[in-house]
Amino acid sequence: MIKKVVFVLVCLGALVLPSVASANVVTDWDRTMVTVLEADNAPPPPAARAAAIVQSSVFDAINGIERGYTPVHVLPAGPRDASPAAAAAAAAEEALVTLFPDRSSMLGQDLANTVAGLSAGSDPRSVAEGLAWGKMVADQILAWRGTCRPVCSAGGRRRLRAFSRRSSLSSPT
Repeated sequence: MIKKVVFVLVCLGALVLPSVASANVVTDWDRTMVTVLEADNAPPPPAARAAAIVQSSVFDAINGIERGYTPVHVLPAGPRDASPAAAAAAAAEEALVTLFPDRSSMLGQDLANTVAGLSAGSDPRSVAEGLAWGKMVADQILAWRGTCRPVCSAGGRRRLRAFSRRSSLSSPT
């Protein structure tokens, strides 16, 4: 009987603890990205494209410092002592501001809040190097994907013109 009670308590604890645990920088910026996409009413194709650009930027920014995986595009050459969390935040913010310039003030404030949280327990030089690396990675991903224009236009009109290339799956015209 006691074994069953202990088992149930462990299972309940496993279910409850993940919801109590605080999120990390990557998931915080994932939420920010989703908020921006929802606020702009981005249609699915441009929203998926924007999300891919943001997530590729974040992945390559972190991987460029930690060097554990094959990069999406940017070779892993970030400063070894740079903050991966700062790099992730800077990459996400840079990509989102480029794609959604109308949201730049909100995104700038979110980045400032992230940096303030990181600065409390990190070496300021490490945070600064992470921010610079993350911004550079996002800029390279944006240039690679051929977009330096917003995904969604001002005034609420959404256009599929954001795609710089035709899909290879589209039917010939």
